[in-house]
Amino acid sequence: MPRTRKRAFTLIELLVVIAIIAILAAILFPVFAQARDRARMSACLSNERQIGTALMMYAQDYDETLPYIRFHGVGACPKGAQCYVWKNAIQPYLKSLDVLSCPSNPYSRTVPGLPPTEPSKLGTNAEGWELTPEQRMPISYGMNSCAATWIPADQKGSGPPTRLGQLVRPSSIGSGRKAAATVSSPIPPRLPTSSSTTATSSQRNGWPHSIR
Repeated sequence: MPRTRKRAFTLIELLVVIAIIAILAAILFPVFAQARDRARMSACLSNERQIGTALMMYAQDYDETLPYIRFHGVGACPKGAQCYVWKNAIQPYLKSLDVLSCPSNPYSRTVPGLPPTEPSKLGTNAEGWELTPEQRMPISYGMNSCAATWIPADQKGSGPPTRLGQLVRPSSIGSGRKAAATVSSPIPPRLPTSSSTTATSSQRNGWPHSIR
């Protein structure tokens, strides 16, 4: 009984198939990368919108004033410094600490308990990390130091908190941006206390604003 011989692929046919796959990959991979970038951009815009909303909610609770960039501590904030910054102030108004993390920023993936460094390194935290339950603070977004002083509120030379009425375009805060403003005489805040978590809305975070 004669045996039928199955026809196999030739080398030329295999090379053609590989070339077609390579061409398709070269066409589709950039498309996938663009789709991923667009998804990250949408997530980042959503984060900025939530941060802007949190700033506005904070301002409503504190007589139309925005948080200081720094309330206590400056610089790399080593372990034990207990730095308290604007991110700590608006954290109660955010659904998650990860809202402060941009998905496209590799520095936003921090290691809990790892103090900040200057310059920042992968895995290190931002200022205010010690005062969060997770012992971490993502490095991504920042407040405009042209709109509010960067000098800590409890140090000499710090001005009062920025009021919404000082902003040129206060509606821009809802988009995660803040317009320029001017600040003047210093107003000393007090440090956060252990009972601040159960305080009223006007004393939330232990940093009530004394408005003049």
